[in-house]
Amino acid sequence: MLIFFTQEWIETELKKEGLEHPIVEEIIKNDEFSAAYLEHVENCLLTLKDEIKKAEDHFQNKLGNKGNYEGALAELEIGLLCKEIGFDIEFEPRLLENSKHSDIKVTNVDPQIFIEVSTFFDDIGITWCERSKMHWNENEVEWEKIKNSSIDCGYITRRDLLKSAEKFKKKRKQLSATHPGIIALKIKNTSYHDIPNIIHGFGFDHIKLDGVLEPGERKENDKISAVIIYYYEKAENYERRVCFCNNHLANNPLPPSIVKKLKSCSNWIINPVERKNPQE
Repeated sequence: MLIFFTQEWIETELKKEGLEHPIVEEIIKNDEFSAAYLEHVENCLLTLKDEIKKAEDHFQNKLGNKGNYEGALAELEIGLLCKEIGFDIEFEPRLLENSKHSDIKVTNVDPQIFIEVSTFFDDIGITWCERSKMHWNENEVEWEKIKNSSIDCGYITRRDLLKSAEKFKKKRKQLSATHPGIIALKIKNTSYHDIPNIIHGFGFDHIKLDGVLEPGERKENDKISAVIIYYYEKAENYERRVCFCNNHLANNPLPPSIVKKLKSCSNWIINPVERKNPQE
């Protein structure tokens, strides 16, 4: 870890009271969760040292910068996930058909796969519902109570499809038009409730979650072959949680063997479903 976070760098950051880099914040906290986090960062850097070396300037510029750190760490985390399931990767590759860059290229598969990585740390609204069941009114675009329903207490997330839809719209521009492309989003560990909403913004008519069909919005997603949404539990082992959504409707869908590998490292799998009847 010292190649990017030297003792001299740490001492300089410690002087920025109230504006510390996330790494320095954890060093200051110095608790069991901080130790797990710092160990996680070090594991990313050590496991991917050969891959990082080929893009050292990229990570040198971003990891030490507080504003760019989270995005760079997310790239390393997705690179780590890819390596753990047997993929060979290249950071900051050049696309074949234009001058734009994706963040990661998987090189030991045919066709090669390009991955765009982003963070999605927006706060979401949580509504506490009690003494009545709720359902989503598509026409009014809001949750509403079901009259005369039985008691059903729980958290319901407010849907904000536009934010996630704009995120996908921006990121898909960086993907190849001729190769499978994946968008990976890192979210807060407190935002796992919002995963279905993010997938709705991805653009399917329906998604099937825990056997239940949920409505979405249909958009063009021809470049997006799959979406990976992940977060880390703030615990002693800093455990990764992954949601995988495969887009079999993409122009360049992922091969079944790749889908199988990505499903193997996922905690949840969301299956998109087309509506044959718009009234379904």
